[in-house]
Order: sequence, then C-alpha cells, then structure tokens
Amino acid sequence: MRKRPLCVLCCCFILMTVLLTVSGLPVPWQKKMPSELSQMIIKGTEGRLYGQLYRIQKNSTGCTLYLKNSILVVRSNQYSLQNSTISYDKPINICVGNSVCALGKVSLPKKATNQGQFDAFAYYRIRHVDIQMNASHVTVTDHTVSWLPELARRLRENMAEQFDRALSERESGIMKTMLLGDKSDLDDEVRWLYQKNGISHILAISGIHISLLGMGLYRLLRKVMGISKASALSCGFLLFYLLLTGFSVSAQRAVFMFWLRRGAECAGRTCDEPTALSLSALVVLCENPLYIFDSSFLLSFGAAFFLWVLKLLKVEKRTFSLYFWLCMLPFTACFYYEVSFVGILLNILILPPLGAILFLGLAGGVTGMTAPLAGKVLLYPVGLLLRLYTKLCQLMKYLPCGSLLVGRPPNWQLLLYGMGLSGLLYLQCKYKKGRWVALSRGVFGGMLVLLLILRLPSSLTVTMLDVGQGDCLVIQKGSSAVLVDGGSTTVSKAGQYRIVPFLRYRGIRKISSIILTHPDADHMNGLSEILKMSETGELSSRIEGITVPYWMRNSQAWEELRNIADQQNIPVTYAKKGDEFTFGLSAIYVLHPDTEDYEENANAGSLTFLLKTEGLSMLFTGDLEGEGETQICRENIRCDVLKVAHHGSAYSTSEELLKKARPSVALISSGAGNSYGHPHKETVERLKQAGSVLFNTMESGQITLEIKKEGILVHEYSGKDNFL
Repeated sequence: MRKRPLCVLCCCFILMTVLLTVSGLPVPWQKKMPSELSQMIIKGTEGRLYGQLYRIQKNSTGCTLYLKNSILVVRSNQYSLQNSTISYDKPINICVGNSVCALGKVSLPKKATNQGQFDAFAYYRIRHVDIQMNASHVTVTDHTVSWLPELARRLRENMAEQFDRALSERESGIMKTMLLGDKSDLDDEVRWLYQKNGISHILAISGIHISLLGMGLYRLLRKVMGISKASALSCGFLLFYLLLTGFSVSAQRAVFMFWLRRGAECAGRTCDEPTALSLSALVVLCENPLYIFDSSFLLSFGAAFFLWVLKLLKVEKRTFSLYFWLCMLPFTACFYYEVSFVGILLNILILPPLGAILFLGLAGGVTGMTAPLAGKVLLYPVGLLLRLYTKLCQLMKYLPCGSLLVGRPPNWQLLLYGMGLSGLLYLQCKYKKGRWVALSRGVFGGMLVLLLILRLPSSLTVTMLDVGQGDCLVIQKGSSAVLVDGGSTTVSKAGQYRIVPFLRYRGIRKISSIILTHPDADHMNGLSEILKMSETGELSSRIEGITVPYWMRNSQAWEELRNIADQQNIPVTYAKKGDEFTFGLSAIYVLHPDTEDYEENANAGSLTFLLKTEGLSMLFTGDLEGEGETQICRENIRCDVLKVAHHGSAYSTSEELLKKARPSVALISSGAGNSYGHPHKETVERLKQAGSVLFNTMESGQITLEIKKEGILVHEYSGKDNFL
C-alpha cells in the first residue's frame, strides 16, 4: 500500500469515523434534539416551520416538500434544526429555492419497534431530517429560485408525464424508478418480483446506470471532439443527472469514480481503483458519517469493492457472475432476507438490453416534451423490454428452487462466511487451472452457501409484535410458526409493513396455522393483507391452515377472510373446548369457547388456549372478558406467562383469573396514546398485586420470550434482557 498513500489516509479516516460512531462518544455528526422539544412533539404539538426548499416531490394526493436550514417555532420558542419534510395535500405553485412558512402538526420520524420493520428514524437521521410536519397551510415567504435544481425538477416532472402518456401504468412506474429515482408509482408486485429474483439493483440509480449513461455519452462525444471536451461534457451531464435523480448514495459513488477516471485519462495517467473507491467513500461520509450503516452505502461500495477484487484476481468470464454472487450473498441476506438462485441467470439475460432501455427512455422522455409522437416511438421498445423483464420474473417465481427465504443471518454466521469466502478467493488466486482445482472450488463455494442459509436447531420462541392498538403473536420453532391474530386500528397496513417483515427477518417459511381468536378488526385486518399477499405470490411463507372459534363457522364477520382462504384452498379448522393441536414438541389445548353462539358478544367468545412446551406454559386470551372469562376460570389455567386480554381493559383479567393462573410474566399489546386508555390502571394494579412482571409493547416494542436453561429470557426490542 506504499504506492497508495491517499487510499491509506482515506481508509484510516473511515475507520476512525466508524470507531467514534459506535463508541457512543459525543461526535458532531450525531446532534441531539433538545429534550423539551422532543417531549412536546411526542405528545403532539402544532407549530410554524420555516426553511428553504431543496426538493419537491409531487404525488397523487399532494406533495412532499423538503426544507433545509429549518426553524421551528412552538409556543413562542424558536428551535434551529437541520432538514425537515412537509406533507401537504393541496395544490401549490412553488419552486426549489423558495423559502416557506408552514403551519401544522409536527412529528418525529418513527423508530422501528419490531425486527424487520423499516426504521424511518434511522433513515431520516442519516439524511439530516429532524422532523416531519403534516401541514394545513403553506405560504411562500421568499420567491428566490435555485435555477439549476429547479430546472432538474421541472425536467423530471415533464419526463414523468411523457412516460405516463407513452407507457402503461406499470411500465411507467418502472421507468420513473429506473431513470428518475421516483419510486412513488412503482407497482408493489413489480418491486417484489424484482427483489425475489435478484434484479432489484436495476431499479436503483446505481453504478450500472451511471456507467451505461456516462460511458455511452463519453464514447459518443469522443468521436466528434477531443478527450478533454468529451470528459468535461459527460462529467457535467452526470452532475445534472444527480440533481435530476435526487443524489442517491450509489449514484454519488458511481459519478465521483467516473470523474476520477476521466480526470486521470485527461492527465495521461491511470485511475487507481482502490484510491478512487476509498476517496469516493470519504466524500460521501463527509456529508454524514452515519452513512456507514446505511444499506444503500454498504451495497453500493461493497459491490464496487468486490468487482475490483475479482478483476484483480483475474477471475474468468464464465465464472465471474457466480463469484460476484457469492461475494454479495451476505449483503443480500442481511438486507432482503431472501436469496435468489435464479438471479445469476436472470442478470445475464436482462443486463445487455439495459443500456438501450436507459438511452431510449432518456431520449423518449426529453423528445416527447416537444415532439410527443417521436417520444412515443422511442419509448415503444422500452415498454416491450420492460414487459419482457416482468414476464421473465413471473416465470422464474414458479421454479421450485428459484429463491429461498433465509431470514437475517446471525453475526457469527456472517463472520464464518467472510472467512470462508476469503479462503475461496485465495484458492482462486493461488491455483488457476486443473480439474480438481475447479471441483474443490465448486465444493467449497457450495459449502459456503449452505453455511449462510442453514439454521441451527433453536428453542421455541413466542413473540408479541408491536402493531399499535391491536394484537399479533408469533409462536416460532425453526422455520415454522403459528400466527395468533394480526391486526391494528392505529397502524396502517400492519400486515404488510409490520407482520410480514418480521416473518421475513426470522426466516419463517411455513405458517403451520393462523389462529384468529375473534373477528374484530384490530385482530384480523392484518391477516387479510397477509392472505392477499399469499394470493398474489408476494408472501414467501407458506400458509397451511387457519383456525377460528367454532361459533364463527357461519359468521359473516370474517367472510372476506374466509373467501380468500377458500380461493387458495387453505383448510379452515373450527376449534372448540377440548380440542388439542401439536406444534413440534409443543401442545395447544383449547379451553374456550364451547359450541354456544357468541355472535352478539365476540370478545366473550375469544378463542382461548394454553400453550405447553418444555419449560413454558402460556395462556392466550384474545379479548376474553365477561362470561367467557368466568368459564375458563373453571379450568386448569395455571401458567408461567399470560397474554393479557383486551389490551389491558378494566373489564378483563379479573382477580379470580389471576388467582387461578398465577402468571409470573404478563404481556400487554396496546398502542401509544390510544383513545381507550389501555392498559387501564385497575388492570395494571391487579397484575402487580398478583406478582406478575408486566411488559407492554407500548413501552418495550416487540417482546420475545425464549426458553433458556436459566429460565425464561424476555427480550425487549428497546434493548433490555430479563431472565425470569
């Protein structure tokens, strides 16, 4: 590395940044909001927000405005912040560079409270966004315009209009995502198909796009002008393209490395790849060192690094894609929780025409603004190719071994994989030829893949997810699980954005049964989403059955759910008191209801059962109350853990039930600031007097119980571990 002093210097700075960030020491890039302001925002407050627009994103319901140098005024107090976002649902004539004043309710980006859930707080903190506002009124206070960013915005909006006119809704959404970085109209099924088949990278503005567009333009210009002019114009074009697409991390990395290569060529020198890569990383991290933990940063720079390593090792073209897939496999598993085996083949098919799609899309979008017919002609083959991409993905999903849900690998597994991969690359470097060499490398590579995707046998876990005001519990053993309820009245699309991400994170491939305790929306609406996702193929877990109380066999309350289950041939079991089910080495004993009709009082008819396994007994109660609670008190309900009924309502979990059950642990699922006042003080007091240690998703987030030799480990998503 003596010949690369700049590379060494950059790497040292990056390492120092990482160490300072993870150490917990106060650093300038981790600014904390004043505590009094945080408390006011959490409780819900309105204020005035001032700032200068640096980005405008329009959508079907209004627009999102991005402000820099923000000032928030709350109760006559003024707070200087970094960036902020404003959601506004009314039409407004506004330009980039304008200064605005907005009135509305202020909120903080939400932190993830479950495994697999999107962490908006971490995402926006990396991008310097402190607060969000749902504005009722927006006023322009200064009409100064930043002409170049505004030109890029108008061009982006006009090109998006041309895509909408010339392409179908689905292909237009793909094109806007692929070329303009606008994912607001991307079809959910397309997003899932591309991700499942290992080609989601073409939807991001990445090194592939920059290389194809930048190098394509440079080679075209170099034929009619000198190297210096062609380099200057192509570099300028890519800078404007960054403005057009929103400065994604992967695009910044690719553009900066392109500039370094063109600069080296103009100077008559060669571009040193490690130096260019480390210098690009340093430039990105200077904006915010927290990017070191961002998935887009790690994927982009990881891919560029491994491409350089494989070229350095002179890996043959016929095996290059396979080696690159092995190098990126841990990144894929960590961020997507699913491994695509057909991605290698599919990338070979889709990458050659990608340059044509980008060039024709760009040309068609720009040309269509002045000559609509010519724009449609240029975009017609783009639509055909994009439809072909989608068809290929749809065909690949029917392959039995096309992809595998693996969940998020544990850190020790990633470490072993990294060591094994290093050994494989060493073999590639040391031994080049020979049948046995090729065979040994193939066997070694296969063992590496197995190392990453296989999971060791684990103990049974019970997890109560944080779904706001609702219920969802997951009983998991290995890659199989039983899902108990799933719904929310305070979290939008809880099934899609909270339950399914958790199933993916945990690598749950089989849902042995979905148990619906009763048909209230806060226990059921997320399950409807899950079944619909299963119907369209978006759910990677296989559903083997649904269990509901016996009295619901003719109920209209869950008709939609039942119809979806019938369409997918998912068997439905109508459970009643005395029924027993097995799940691995565990047993589920149904205690309630009997065969009576509870149509008029669904809560009292909640399916109540006792889960028994080695070292744990847990009582599941749904929203049980009144007559139903009286009936189960006649049974043997002694348990270690109690799922508290009806979110801690005052009309459930009576003293009699607690005396009979005597739980040492009690779990409550309730939403922060819910309008019902759950959990009620009377119920909490009764639980404490009964000697139960109480855990609430409102405070702890996701709560996971795991059987250990020392006892029951209660792990809170907030970070605490409790042995009981």
